[in-house]
Amino acid sequence: DPAGNIEVVCQQSGEFKRDKGLTVTENCLSANPDAQAIVAANDDMALGAVEAVKAAGLDIPILGFDALPEALLAVRDGALYGSVEQFPGGQSRTALQTIVNFIVAGTAPESDVVLLSPKLITTENFEEAERIGEIPQ
Repeated sequence: DPAGNIEVVCQQSGEFKRDKGLTVTENCLSANPDAQAIVAANDDMALGAVEAVKAAGLDIPILGFDALPEALLAVRDGALYGSVEQFPGGQSRTALQTIVNFIVAGTAPESDVVLLSPKLITTENFEEAERIGEIPQ
């Protein structure tokens, strides 16, 4: 609602697998046919949810995490509302640069934890996905 109140009507483990995401979504939609959104902890489960929602003839926004190439295609084509980009390449580059700086210059990191900000990828900013080059044009 406009006030930002969210009611979780179903929560089940999809075990990070597409087929389980499909089954969980089918079960959740059977018990909650008025669900207004689906959030999956990874893109594989989100893509399973896309299949279940489509088979049910519904139009429910679905959000995944990881911005995998196949999920990016689904975002581009409008089947998936979005995917949260967590920049795995950026994580690797940052970790390696931190190690190199320490080995070469003795420069310790400013913090024990270095965080990269995730980004929601939708049709509006599709081109900003880290793995955009891996999908067919």
